[in-house]
Amino acid sequence: MYSFHYQDAHATLRLRVDNADHKPALGFHDHKHTSEEILPSTIPNLQEVLNEIVNTYFTES
Repeated sequence: MYSFHYQDAHATLRLRVDNADHKPALGFHDHKHTSEEILPSTIPNLQEVLNEIVNTYFTES
């Protein structure tokens, strides 16, 4: 079992990647939560999670 969770300073979920069971079932085991949806995912390593956080939430617009 694993879970990587990232939230902002206001405690708003930005990203969570995990394999926790959901009820009702999602139809896939490994998944990624964003602030808008739940998507199928693969099992990431910590470096991949950190890269996604930096590239998604800390890039200049």
